Amino acid sequence: MTVSSLDSCAVLKKRFTESHTLCLPANTSCKILAKGVDAKAKQNIIDIHNQLRSTIANGKQTGMPSAANMMELEWDDDLAAVAQAHVEQCVFKHDCPNCRALVRYPSVGQNLFSASMSGWSHVPKPSWVSSIKTWYAEVSKFKNDSIAPFKFTYATGHFSQLAWAKTSKVGCGFVAHAGLKPKTYSLMYTCNYAPGGNVLGASMYLKGEPCSMCPEGTCCGSGCDGEDSSYDGLCRTRGIKRIARQVRRMDPIFHCYFDDPTVRQCAWIDNPRYTFHDSRNGFLYGSLQPGGRAEVKFKPAVYQPGRPICVAVKFKTGPLDSYGQQQGRLYLLATPISDPYNTVTRDIRVRSTGIVTELIPLDTVPYGSQIGVGMTVPYGASGQYLNIYQLLVYAGNCEALRAILSLLQAAGKKV
Repeated sequence: MTVSSLDSCAVLKKRFTESHTLCLPANTSCKILAKGVDAKAKQNIIDIHNQLRSTIANGKQTGMPSAANMMELEWDDDLAAVAQAHVEQCVFKHDCPNCRALVRYPSVGQNLFSASMSGWSHVPKPSWVSSIKTWYAEVSKFKNDSIAPFKFTYATGHFSQLAWAKTSKVGCGFVAHAGLKPKTYSLMYTCNYAPGGNVLGASMYLKGEPCSMCPEGTCCGSGCDGEDSSYDGLCRTRGIKRIARQVRRMDPIFHCYFDDPTVRQCAWIDNPRYTFHDSRNGFLYGSLQPGGRAEVKFKPAVYQPGRPICVAVKFKTGPLDSYGQQQGRLYLLATPISDPYNTVTRDIRVRSTGIVTELIPLDTVPYGSQIGVGMTVPYGASGQYLNIYQLLVYAGNCEALRAILSLLQAAGKKV
């Protein structure tokens, strides 16, 4: 299994740790006899997790109050790739938080299970039902006064991660390897979760009527406008394609969808040259060292003389190194082709190291302007990266877009 080039070992080692799980050498002393998670097992894992989360959400678990914001889990291949790499080490031990972190998921939780079997004439198959229900069985030891503020205990840590409301992605790995004696086997299971749970002082979930406090960009039951919902009481991502169609119907006068391979990409030019690169994995990637300044402009030019426009930029930025801080400045620019010295700039707010969408209004735009994004990094700061996923230009002000684009941002999906 592989993840995107953004999560290559070079990037993971530099941003998180030299000992990242995805980059460890193979354990040559381990004789792996079976490994991986097939499509049927993936669906089984999702079903079991969500059925158990639904039990909690609907207040059907003895001693546990109902949950108002419990998310439905979805499978994630990148989380699964790291989980698979973990079990293939054949060491029944949690890896470090940074060892399993990904650029898209800097906070990742983890559950482990292991079983030893003997006397079998063939390699045993995995039992995900048994493994996941073993984690869930810790509910019998869980004290509901630990829900908020959350109090962690080792005796219930698997259960609390499984039931963490804001966790919405899961990916798992499996191996069966030979034991020390003939016809003995060790079966190892790892599931990685994002965003990770078990955060001290946070809320495991919000108590209340099921679905009464679903996050923005999600829906539940009858609130999903007839869309299929398989798990009662769980908040799920809205029909993102329907929302995306609403945005597309607003007819952007210019667009760059780097995160949509079905759309022809726009041309771009950077200064200095070769600062930015098309990652081929859904974004335009640039990096800058302390004291640096770089800009990338997109073609063709925008012709809206004397009229306001709204520019929506979907991006992610942060330090190149795991120990650094977000210290760069981002700005939008509109550069007239005929008079590049008359460039108009507006600051782009940087509020998070996650993927965000910012709307930047420009009241007036010089005729025939190239729209672009610039970045500066002060001396003494950490080196910074910038991923640009989308840049859309709409005629008019930003208010008409704000509500719909906030749904897309909350859902964390591509359009």
